[in-house]
Amino acid sequence: MGVRIRAVVSAGILAGAAVVLAVPASPARAATLINCDTVSHQSQDWRTCQQLVGTAACAWNNGDGTWTIALGYRNPTDFDLYAAAPTNGRGGANNALRANGGSASNPGHITTFWTGTSTTAFTVTWTPVPWNPYVEWDLMGHRYFFSTTTQPTCASKPVPVTGNLTALWVGLGLLVATFAGLNRRRIRALANRAWLRN
Repeated sequence: MGVRIRAVVSAGILAGAAVVLAVPASPARAATLINCDTVSHQSQDWRTCQQLVGTAACAWNNGDGTWTIALGYRNPTDFDLYAAAPTNGRGGANNALRANGGSASNPGHITTFWTGTSTTAFTVTWTPVPWNPYVEWDLMGHRYFFSTTTQPTCASKPVPVTGNLTALWVGLGLLVATFAGLNRRRIRALANRAWLRN
């Protein structure tokens, strides 16, 4: 491969890596965490917890009678908020999910709500039925209802944020491996330079 082609490909890989690294992650600053399960319902902290809003971005028809809905939240406060999900049917009154009268109850959904907005924090797959087509989310004293008819149809099957981050890291790893493969002679020559070994 010619020097110019290798330089162009390397520059493209570095630009791609810069784009991958520019994607925002969880907040780097240390916001105060409020445990909404333990605060008094008469406290200012509870009023802060109640500002959290459950959202749904879209719903996807899986083609087998099931649907997948992308759920997220808006946390307009300066605090990270915590509410446990129910375990074996107990606890989690401030963060409980139900669908089809219990057939998709409390899937592995999030418990920490970082300050800001997440449009697809997690997904829920369920089978809507005519008498109860809703996914219900009890969140901080509010109840939200989402269904296939109240949400727009997703352009593609939604993937939770954790799935997106995994794909980003795999992509970054492939970019680095390709860059190293294309430039192995230069890297080896650099490693043999005396000024690097001192």
